[in-house]
Amino acid sequence: MKRLSALSLAFLVVTLFVSSCQTSSPQLGSQTNWIKACDTKSDCGALECICGMSTTTCESDAQSSELEGAECVDTMDAGAIALCDGQVHSDKFCMTLCDDAKCANGSFCQADACAPALQSETLFTIDPTIIHQALIGFGASLAYDENLIVSYPNKEALFDVMFSESGFDVIRIANRFEGNNETDLSAATEVVAAATDRLGRPPVVFITSGSPPDALKPNGNRYCSNLDPNCTLVRNVEGGFDYEAFAEHWRASLAAYANAGVVPDFVSIQNNADWLPGGEGAAEACRFLPEEGTLLLSMPDGQEILAEFPGYAQALAEVEAATSDLEAAVSFAAPEVGSPIMVGGYSESLADAPYDAIALHLYGVDPLNVPRDQLERVGALSFETGKPVIQSEMASDGFGTALLTHYTLTLARGAAYIQQPFVTNSTDMNSSVLIGLDGETIVTFPSYHALAHFARTTGPGWLRIETTADSADILGSSWISPDEDSLTVVLLNPTQSAIDVEVTIDASVAHLLDEALVTRTTFDGVERSANLGTLSPNRSVRVPARAILTIATAPD
Repeated sequence: MKRLSALSLAFLVVTLFVSSCQTSSPQLGSQTNWIKACDTKSDCGALECICGMSTTTCESDAQSSELEGAECVDTMDAGAIALCDGQVHSDKFCMTLCDDAKCANGSFCQADACAPALQSETLFTIDPTIIHQALIGFGASLAYDENLIVSYPNKEALFDVMFSESGFDVIRIANRFEGNNETDLSAATEVVAAATDRLGRPPVVFITSGSPPDALKPNGNRYCSNLDPNCTLVRNVEGGFDYEAFAEHWRASLAAYANAGVVPDFVSIQNNADWLPGGEGAAEACRFLPEEGTLLLSMPDGQEILAEFPGYAQALAEVEAATSDLEAAVSFAAPEVGSPIMVGGYSESLADAPYDAIALHLYGVDPLNVPRDQLERVGALSFETGKPVIQSEMASDGFGTALLTHYTLTLARGAAYIQQPFVTNSTDMNSSVLIGLDGETIVTFPSYHALAHFARTTGPGWLRIETTADSADILGSSWISPDEDSLTVVLLNPTQSAIDVEVTIDASVAHLLDEALVTRTTFDGVERSANLGTLSPNRSVRVPARAILTIATAPD
């Protein structure tokens, strides 16, 4: 009986993988132990070389009878796709299924089909004695979409996808409080409660603000455009910036959220404090300098204006003082600027400020050419201050998200990565959104799978441990649970060719990879969080071009 593919395909665009080998069906004669690796047809004798394995194309099981134990598998069979590095072959071909049987020597079971054993050219070594940072988690921004989520007709299934199936355990919320709208906070409460139910523990909640309310802006509007110098904090009757009113707004906001049942783990007083919208399109913003002062603006009409702006350090100190007696202690994340290079300018002014985490975004960063020195400086600041790093807002495509998450974790010593945004009300392909909704259809986009590779098999408090690879072509990170009974390895291949990798680890914890589970996403293919089964006996895996793969200790 034929197996249907077990792939979890979120958004399927079938690209036929055309073999360069011959596709005729020669007279084979009875063959046993026929599963062998090949590079070309000349390696295969009477067989063909299909996706690196000696086999033959077929239309029915009858054509596979001369290959012992073989079946004619469909092009969409999970094992066939796995063998072809996440691509769909143009023809059916013969494979031995291993649902209920072991594979012959020289082969291993991958996605329930026998594949030739891998001969790894790259060694990835894990050293559990060197610990780098503790993890907070992975998630996404609701970005004012709470009502879209909670009003979705199949919201229970949506919550399963958002949290149960992904492992996402960080939720970023935009501060909706305006002074008299406590009921508008109930949607966020429902999302947090759903996450708690699915995760078995409360998610990490990060609250930020695109802008203070209209009344606290001299332009009278949360939204700004055209480098408006009045896109900042209103002044008080004495003529100074009204830090006190800003702080009272935050005190009232946090009290209202707590009353609604949402107590944030981290609070950012201003998102993108270093930014003024420069075009005609309006966006939420409120400009703060690191410290109160002036900034020369080159306006769209060619004029130059010396504008005054409030100080982020002063505002943060005022908010901390105003909220210090709230029942739930407040942990502040700062400065939440738009790029890693801006962290340094603000951190100097925040040296003595009351904040608990370093927050930033990665806008302007090319995933294929990251500014390593800038990210490493963020990591050094984290090490020196003992404050965790939170990448609190970023939008990128699937493989870009995988790369940026990796570099945030390894270069910047990141403890949390938050995608922007969580959902959209369309199932049309979207490069950065995690989940698309249309009617009762839920689609997970490539970025969802990229981030889930890090999130599904880790948790808060997991520790990043030292890893080295003997090739710069493979990227990876390793995480061990606080009780040292589970291990997760995430590998990425940014090159244009598949790489076979052997994972090695100290004998004291090597048992954590016994029967470990392998999951893979090929961004240029059709695999999306595809379950490849258990790690091969020689602890080798194939990471196709532009793909991400996770090896994780099997659950008890």
